[in-house]
Amino acid sequence: GAVSATDNVLTEADANQDVSATAVIYPNVGDDQYAQLYWNGVEATGVRVPLNNTSTEIAFTIPWDVVRDGGNGAAIPVSYLVGHTLNENVYHSGPREVDVSGIRIVLPEPAFQNLDPTFDVLNCPSLRVHNGALHAEIKVPGGDSRLAGKELTFIYQGWTNSSGNVAIPDTSDSFTYTPNEDEARDGFIVRLPYESALSETRQAWGSIHFTVDIDGAPAAPSERHLVDVEV
Repeated sequence: GAVSATDNVLTEADANQDVSATAVIYPNVGDDQYAQLYWNGVEATGVRVPLNNTSTEIAFTIPWDVVRDGGNGAAIPVSYLVGHTLNENVYHSGPREVDVSGIRIVLPEPAFQNLDPTFDVLNCPSLRVHNGALHAEIKVPGGDSRLAGKELTFIYQGWTNSSGNVAIPDTSDSFTYTPNEDEARDGFIVRLPYESALSETRQAWGSIHFTVDIDGAPAAPSERHLVDVEV
């Protein structure tokens, strides 16, 4: 990586910068041969190195976009194939496993539903009955297939002020939800029980956000939705 000192490890410090990779040259390299990089099993567009009989190593410069598209993972396979411009015969190297944790994942932002249309607050009419109990409904927008089958942890917190930086004691709550493929694509609703931290918030402010692990690494928490609570 551009910053990381450890070979075959890419961290957030390396993000948005080119990555370098080298391989020892193979015996009897000839003119008009080339080496094409593969990242996480996908041909890396534009990362092809021309070779000739004087080449002493294979050196790739890999744009960060290639790394980003491959995602995070503790053992991302990176390999290359060697070919010749005059025919389709190719030889593929074995993979090198690379530990990638530098891909920033932007999660969809959850939002409280049924807010008062006049005052834009979460009040008693905002609540809905589900399985015989009152809940606040929270919608997560669709469009991120990475959430399918992943356990999301939703975190509610009550706050004394509209900036949401002074927590109210005993007004924290959390629950989990695992969306399926359809929900990850189209969006889905989760429910925060009223008879919990929400009822204790009373007349103050409350926020909701969620966390999730993707590709073996914790994603940055979603943006939180902070609302005026009047319950």
